Amino acid sequence: MGFESSSSRGRGLGALKAEINVTPFVDVMLVLLVIFMVTAPNMRSSIAVNLPQGGKASQTEACESVTVSIDSAGKVFFQDKLISLTDLIEQLKSKQVPMTEGIYIEADQDLAYSRVIEVMTRLSGAGYGKMVLITRPGGYPEAKKAKGAE
Repeated sequence: MGFESSSSRGRGLGALKAEINVTPFVDVMLVLLVIFMVTAPNMRSSIAVNLPQGGKASQTEACESVTVSIDSAGKVFFQDKLISLTDLIEQLKSKQVPMTEGIYIEADQDLAYSRVIEVMTRLSGAGYGKMVLITRPGGYPEAKKAKGAE
């Protein structure tokens, strides 16, 4: 065990040899390692994210504001005219749209989200940091069906 009488080995009388037994410590550490390895993947996937639905916030009028539209093919429109992202920034600056004014972005629901992010990134890079995504009031019908099924 931890202490051995050295008299049994033939050394001097009364001399004790102290040893530290690390086997129980290693056993406990290995059990803890296995427990953490099993539970760690579950911790990552247990984060619940509730995405907001449109129409809950107050309705805003976009009559005087700047609206950028993106169709399902990813084409960008400004004032109902097809425009490239580079030309969009130039148009906003030539019309002297203040950088503090919100730019309304209405994107088709079937559009890839990456295209919306690309447009928002380009606008943000040009100094237009305030953007509003336009949604349908009450959320999408698919979201309502999913909530009703629960």
